[in-house]
Amino acid sequence: MSKGFTFIETILVAGIITILAGIALVSFLNSRNAHDLITSRQSVISLLRLAQAKTLAGEDGSVWGVHLEQAHAVLFRGNSYASATYTQVLALPQTVQITDILLTGGGVDVIFKKLSGETDQDGSFNVRVIGSGLLSSSVVVEKIGKVYESQTPPPTSGTRVLDTRHRSYHL
Repeated sequence: MSKGFTFIETILVAGIITILAGIALVSFLNSRNAHDLITSRQSVISLLRLAQAKTLAGEDGSVWGVHLEQAHAVLFRGNSYASATYTQVLALPQTVQITDILLTGGGVDVIFKKLSGETDQDGSFNVRVIGSGLLSSSVVVEKIGKVYESQTPPPTSGTRVLDTRHRSYHL
């Protein structure tokens, strides 16, 4: 009986380690893609809300909007992206893109109105991981200015969540 491992045993162990490493790598890449999708979607939603807030605050006495492109979203000041006097670019990770932009009027700009925060460019668009049909998220822009992920609409105005942990008793 000899001590040590045979060549077949060594190759078998190396194969098992390679398979396990491949599974771990795929899992890591999928979780990174999911993270990129979530953070990108939230960043675009935040940029839209920032444009609305700047418009409502009357910052620089102008309206603000967001221009949507495949690889990035651009915050701009003015009535149109083409004539914007200020821009701030939000670059998306290389694994994520904005697709299926369906806004009223067929454009790619969302511009908010002074005083009301409403928009005439309501509609939706998708933020998705490139090459993955499963990793996608739809963002909705309502005419009244609400912006949210389509699976989680905000509560309607006037609804109130009661905290049932605290009770008051009148004696």
